[in-house]
Amino acid sequence: MELISTSIYVILFIFLLVFIFSMAILSPYLEKKDIGGVLLIAFIIGAVGGLFFISPIYEDFPEFISEVDAIITGQDQYINIDISSQYGLNTSEIINKTRSTQGVDKVVPTKVSLVTGNFSSSYVQYMTTSIEDNINQSSNIENVTIDSENGIINATVKNSSDPQLVVDDIRELLIESYDITPSSTVIRLQAGVSPLDIDTVTEDLRNQSVPVNTVEGSIANNTKKAESQQLPIWMVSVICGLIGIATALLGIFADTIYNNWKRMGTKRNKRRINRNFSKTNKTKTKKEEEKETVFEEGTHSVEPNPQKDIVIDKKEKKSLIFKNSDKDFDELNKKSKNKESKERTLDDFKEE
Repeated sequence: MELISTSIYVILFIFLLVFIFSMAILSPYLEKKDIGGVLLIAFIIGAVGGLFFISPIYEDFPEFISEVDAIITGQDQYINIDISSQYGLNTSEIINKTRSTQGVDKVVPTKVSLVTGNFSSSYVQYMTTSIEDNINQSSNIENVTIDSENGIINATVKNSSDPQLVVDDIRELLIESYDITPSSTVIRLQAGVSPLDIDTVTEDLRNQSVPVNTVEGSIANNTKKAESQQLPIWMVSVICGLIGIATALLGIFADTIYNNWKRMGTKRNKRRINRNFSKTNKTKTKKEEEKETVFEEGTHSVEPNPQKDIVIDKKEKKSLIFKNSDKDFDELNKKSKNKESKERTLDDFKEE
């Protein structure tokens, strides 16, 4: 599935969830018995939306993940091309067409198959040894497997070999040594392609009448593995219905959630203010304690500081001035009293 269509499906499903939420947010104006109906409608809408919008994405998800993995790791994918003699195809022409296709990195033969009638199983061992050791192209053959019951001979060939020459030598051996004539032959080629170009190259090869059979590589292997572990579509639909119910519940309790969140925010602000206020009080009390310790006399030891000494000297001078002024005032009072006692006349004594 393309990215645009996937985005459209996801947006449409989100629109359905928004509709469920807006419907559920009106639940305070409904009766309590109607809330069950709201939840049922939310489940139905979510399940239907999941079936039409999420299921197609879910089906293509394993392939998408496999492509991403192949792109990251940089592993080539391989297109299998089977050239059958039944269709009169020219092997060299098919190889040249495949190599000239844009996006193809390399083309190599992998195996050849010869189809015969069934034959005795006693020929299998001799036939295998003859093909692997005695034919002209035996150096280009890596492995031979023979199915006598179905009459199929498979030979794995090296990448540098000419597959048509291998087929011709095996055919000649079967006819001359075992009187077995192959009815058809199949040559398999593998075209290495980048993961980003796999779809484009496959389509171009088919347009050129190249017999593309299957695609192998990490994408195909991982896709098959992921598909075997996928949930069934009905379960995906049920999960989407449950998501619809969860969205409806969120809409029903939206006011409560918002008010609680707001209350928690005010509490956090109050704690922050109290914390800042306590910090300022602590700093103030520290400064006041420092001032008190500076002006206390004889109860602490003060480090030598010229500014503090000046302040203390000024304070002592003021206290001395006030003490001296008090003494002067007392002496003046005594003198005035003595004067008054001396200035008393005889008339004053008479009156007494």
